[in-house]
Amino acid sequence: MAHAAVFVVSLTAGSAAVLAEPTETTPPNIVVFTVDDMDYTSVNALGNPMLGLTPHMDRLVREGTKNNLYKHSTHTPLIVRWPGRVEADVRHDASMVSTLDLMPTILEAVGLTPPDDLDGRTLWPLLRGETHPGRESVLTTTNFKQPGNRVYPTRALTTPRYSYIVNFWPDGRRKDTENHHGLSMRAIEHAAQHDSDMAALAEFLRFRRVDGRYVREELYDLQQDLWSKHNLVDDPDYAEALDELRDRMKTEMILTEDPLLTAFRDGSRYPIWWDDPAEMSKRGFKIIP
Repeated sequence: MAHAAVFVVSLTAGSAAVLAEPTETTPPNIVVFTVDDMDYTSVNALGNPMLGLTPHMDRLVREGTKNNLYKHSTHTPLIVRWPGRVEADVRHDASMVSTLDLMPTILEAVGLTPPDDLDGRTLWPLLRGETHPGRESVLTTTNFKQPGNRVYPTRALTTPRYSYIVNFWPDGRRKDTENHHGLSMRAIEHAAQHDSDMAALAEFLRFRRVDGRYVREELYDLQQDLWSKHNLVDDPDYAEALDELRDRMKTEMILTEDPLLTAFRDGSRYPIWWDDPAEMSKRGFKIIP
């Protein structure tokens, strides 16, 4: 009979590697290392002119990170170590994976069958060094901090080359989300009073508005624009890629029974009752005090 234990602890990558090693009395452990958000330390260093980024770009990257779905917002490390079971020093850069995939992966590791209705998919084909069809993109989502509070619904598809984002919230009302509460945002809004670049940045972050137009869709070529600064939605050279990503987004929203599928199809915003905590509660959403 197999015996297994699962622990959730805070680790550095180095200590995670040490924990995986077997001892005289214990078998090898499976250790999964990841983080819950992107690495702000590396982002804060992006103003280095050696990287070709100005301080303005640095602020855009940092303030446009948390509570957003850009690649630099959601791309986090994922390392799996299990001596004797997972081959070491193997990277899977072309396969798009999600932390939703960890639950079925760990269940299989301890000899249990994952439920059929999980959104995640086991990582074991990749961990065994096999190909795993269907990993050409990953879907990420935001809705709100709490029902009726800081409502900010967004959907994104990320592929090895593209980032495609759909904003369901821009309507001219100021949004107050987690990424708007730091010192950087205050500095941007202060500078916006006398700096046109900072004014444009503040307008985009608060309202998703550029030159008076609300930004419904965003498309970035990550091979040319890693930090998602140049929206290509209106570029005819990317029309084919955009159509393909729109179709893929629709398919993902159908599969996940996304409540914003109708809004995606007809170009509308999220339902107005999402802004009402009492109505959200009546419709079954849990309100946490």
